[in-house]
Amino acid sequence: MLKAIEIEFRTKRYIINQWVTLINRYTSEIVDHIIESGIHNCGKQFARSQFYEDMMYLLTTIYEAHQGGHNFMRSTVMYHCFDLMNDKIFSQSQLSEINHMGYLLETITNWEDIVRKSTRCRFVYWIRSLFPFIFEMVMADSKRPNQLNYFLMALNDPLQMLWNVKHLEQPNIAVDNYKKEIFRAFQEKVIKPICRKVEEEIRVQIH
Repeated sequence: MLKAIEIEFRTKRYIINQWVTLINRYTSEIVDHIIESGIHNCGKQFARSQFYEDMMYLLTTIYEAHQGGHNFMRSTVMYHCFDLMNDKIFSQSQLSEINHMGYLLETITNWEDIVRKSTRCRFVYWIRSLFPFIFEMVMADSKRPNQLNYFLMALNDPLQMLWNVKHLEQPNIAVDNYKKEIFRAFQEKVIKPICRKVEEEIRVQIH
């Protein structure tokens, strides 16, 4: 079951990344056109002077940083250059559009991290006392045991947090205690009931 979920996730991630590439390319082209218009505007308005050379250097740096895909370092260089640039190179609407497109590029490029942070289930660590009841509730309905896989995947999320604890001599103490709580609840509410049910069916068949 977990293998099937993993394969389905990889397929969906591949499809999403294909769309991300297309959107990234389209958005980058819009930003490139705005930067090119700024280069043209700079050459048109200002005479060839030191100011002109400085502005052209900033524009060229922005254009080159924007090539090859969006990432944190490139966007940082771009925004620093924009901060140093004269406000006559780009109109306010152009700057607003560049900032908006940059936000979209950052969101699209980092979609996996955003989804991971938005859907992580670290909070389950703080409701450990409910684990037995959740296991029991899932196993009580014959149509719900398939949900057990998703709950177990959620229980895995707090591990990264626990490996970073500082109040214990070793972080593995917190990890081991957490695993013991899960196994205790799983044993009591899943394994033992299944074993009792199997034993009852065997006794019925024997008699």
